[in-house]
Amino acid sequence: MQLVEENESKSAAECIKLGNDYRNGQGVEKDEDLALDWYQKAAELGDGEASLILGDMYNYYYRDGENHEMAFYWYQKSADLDYAEGQQAVGYMYQHGLGVTQDNEQAFHWYQKSANQGHASGQINLAIMYQDGRGIDQNDEQAFYWYQKLADLDYAEGQQSLGYMYQQGLSVEQDDENAVYWYRKAADQGHANAQFNLGFMYETGRSVDQDFYTAICWYRKAADSGHANAQLNLGVMCETGRGVEQDFYLAAYWYRQAVDLGNEYAHKRISEMYAEGKLG
Repeated sequence: MQLVEENESKSAAECIKLGNDYRNGQGVEKDEDLALDWYQKAAELGDGEASLILGDMYNYYYRDGENHEMAFYWYQKSADLDYAEGQQAVGYMYQHGLGVTQDNEQAFHWYQKSANQGHASGQINLAIMYQDGRGIDQNDEQAFYWYQKLADLDYAEGQQSLGYMYQQGLSVEQDDENAVYWYRKAADQGHANAQFNLGFMYETGRSVDQDFYTAICWYRKAADSGHANAQLNLGVMCETGRGVEQDFYLAAYWYRQAVDLGNEYAHKRISEMYAEGKLG
């Protein structure tokens, strides 16, 4: 603390840099307590980023984190300074009841403030709140609006969600071609749900030529990211020989991967394969 007191004239940016240096051990001996002191000094100068960092420290890092009450305190300070990421963090804490009583209306309020400043996480969370009707009346049109904004900025989560809304005809005319377009955009960025959905579109031939091999390729990408339904579908395709040579043991491998992620149908399918004599 003495080092902080000896440098009263430093700017908030300088204090944050010193906090980062002590936190990461860059040019000085690593010291979380001194890092916290410097971040707090910056926060006391009215810096929203510093307040956010303090929130993150208490939430995730400082002394193993999970001090949600202190995290919320500093996130709120950041949000009150109109710092978009702080507003998004406050919304998240309200939504999940971390350090504060769970309150979807407050979560919506802070996500909206963050989203209106262009913060991507605030926008996606706001869209989800509209789509699910949490903290606000359910409104697919508003959900679509925010997903579209994110998709146009090349955010994969927005593209995947927009694809889903086109596929299901939520607030727009049902359109598989647009669904495939947006799923592919997100899938090319590695979004597992989009990869699974694109695989499904190829498997079922919706707005694309039915192509089991291409479906398997996309399912495999999603499965390698831990997508249980993609693992299940790979198992089915290996078991039935669609797009790949029939292989019961490879099917069982993918079913077991899905089972490990809690997929009940995959567990049922393995039991049935044993009963049918497909596995030794």
